[in-house]
Amino acid sequence: MTIRNGHYPVQTGDEIMWYFDEEVEAEMFDAAGLRKRRSPSNAKQAIEFKDPSPITKQQKKVRDITYAERAILKRPAFIKPCIMGVNGEGATRGDKSRVIGTACSNAGSYERVDIKISRQTL
Repeated sequence: MTIRNGHYPVQTGDEIMWYFDEEVEAEMFDAAGLRKRRSPSNAKQAIEFKDPSPITKQQKKVRDITYAERAILKRPAFIKPCIMGVNGEGATRGDKSRVIGTACSNAGSYERVDIKISRQTL
C-alpha cells in the first residue's frame, strides 16, 4: 500500500506507527521523531499550581480531544517510524499498539512511501 509519510523520514524495514499532528504541535517528539521524556520541571510546576496531572496544557489538549471531534475537524493521522528508546525516551507501550505495518521503501517528510500492512495487535 502506498501512503503519504508524515513529518519524519522513514527507512526501509522501519516499523510504521500512526500519530496525530497535535502531538507534533505539542512538541512530544524531537526532530528525529523520538518521543520526548516528560520533564521533571513540568511535574514540579503541576505540584506548585495544584494541578492533578503533571503534563503541559498543550498535552492536555491532545489528551482531551475526542475522536469524534477529531473527525469533525478532519485532521488526518500521519505515519512515522516507531522508534523504541531507553530510559523513558522513545516509543511507549501505547505507541507500540499504534504500529500498523513495515516500510518497504525509504521516504522523506511528506513523500509517498510503500508499506506492508500487518496485524496491529499481536
